[in-house]
Amino acid sequence: MNKKKLIYIGTVIIVLAFISAPLLPYYVDFGTGTDNAATDMIINIKPDVKPWFEYDALFDMDKYEPLLFCLQLSLGLGIFGYCYHLLRKYKNTSK
Repeated sequence: MNKKKLIYIGTVIIVLAFISAPLLPYYVDFGTGTDNAATDMIINIKPDVKPWFEYDALFDMDKYEPLLFCLQLSLGLGIFGYCYHLLRKYKNTSK
């Protein structure tokens, strides 16, 4: 195999690992998030405080949070990859 093919395969494996990582909470229990812990601690300190925003009113965050994070990650990787492509293209044309 030539060097370009190895780099391409390695890049695809890394991107697949990044995209599949947010789906781990479906199979592994990581506990509650820091947002829930902070809200519970504040309510324990001052019980009359009501949270100004309820996540459960919108949709089930435990179910959709990994998918939203996966979407955010894939958009970020796409933007990073596009910018990296432009930088390499600019570097090759400037010689």
